[in-house]
Amino acid sequence: MPRLAWLFFPILAGACAAAAKPAAPPQVAAAPEADTPSAPSIAPAQTPRPGRAHRLVVAAVGCWFGGVWHDALNESSDLDRCSLVLEEAYGAVDEVRLERLRALDAVEVDELGNQVASIAHADAADEGRVQTLVALLNAAAHAQHETTAARRAGDRIKKDIAGTRAPGKKPDDERSSVAPLVETGALGALFRLEVGPLGAEARAIALMCAMDRMQTAKDLPKHLKVYAVGGAYDLLFGVKAPQVPDDATQPMRGGLWLGYLSEVAKAAGHPVPARATSLFDRERLAWGGVLQGMSDKLRVEAADVSEKTELRRVTDATVDRLDIEYRASQASLLAKGG
Repeated sequence: MPRLAWLFFPILAGACAAAAKPAAPPQVAAAPEADTPSAPSIAPAQTPRPGRAHRLVVAAVGCWFGGVWHDALNESSDLDRCSLVLEEAYGAVDEVRLERLRALDAVEVDELGNQVASIAHADAADEGRVQTLVALLNAAAHAQHETTAARRAGDRIKKDIAGTRAPGKKPDDERSSVAPLVETGALGALFRLEVGPLGAEARAIALMCAMDRMQTAKDLPKHLKVYAVGGAYDLLFGVKAPQVPDDATQPMRGGLWLGYLSEVAKAAGHPVPARATSLFDRERLAWGGVLQGMSDKLRVEAADVSEKTELRRVTDATVDRLDIEYRASQASLLAKGG
């Protein structure tokens, strides 16, 4: 599962140059931490609070995000949110159902949607938005499934590069990675989902999926980075990806990736400072500028995310961390006389 720590780490360690496994949070400054309850807000209570179905949908999203949720809420990674989702939805945890939920199995997601609808119908706070809650659950699940497929494709190539897969697999892995890396239809559908007041939550979740795309792009060959982020960058910032070789095993021409990333950073409102002259600095600052542009968008959405579920705390914590680390990256450039 992805973790919050990767969101800005490339800026401080060099864009797209961190290890394939998620790194520990950078030691620049600690993000402000809210008081954390001993258990997630969906934990069963003797008298269920209104909005139970809404909290269940958000908790399912948290199950699929995994480490990102734990980090943002300052929780122990031992807490199994996926099990808590099943306890809340069905009253018990079935191991087969649990694995299917974690795997975003279509049948399991559909069954969970039926439970959400049933719970919402009996809840005064949720009975008027049954269909929108189910639509949000389904759209988030589809986007997460798509994001996971892209991440797995990228991870196979990273293992090829590291030499931890059988020799000779890299060309085939690169070619087979193209389809899952470029597919962003579900991400776009989530970002544009028409669910009334819950639209901000849909867009916030989509933005976090887009950040996951940037994590996938780390350590990939540069033309595969374009495959991984092109759809998300077009969706969020309106910048079309450059033409890259049709054969995924072939490199693209020099300078194309940095030029593209810099153009996206400018469109995101955080252009690379003119004082940054080295290619290393320009790439890491362009990377950071794009992430900060995503943070700006997430901040806007977070203002309209309900405070009655975990999502508001997750989005606020993510924005805080991104802002702190972006400022640190700028300060680092100034300190070295860039």
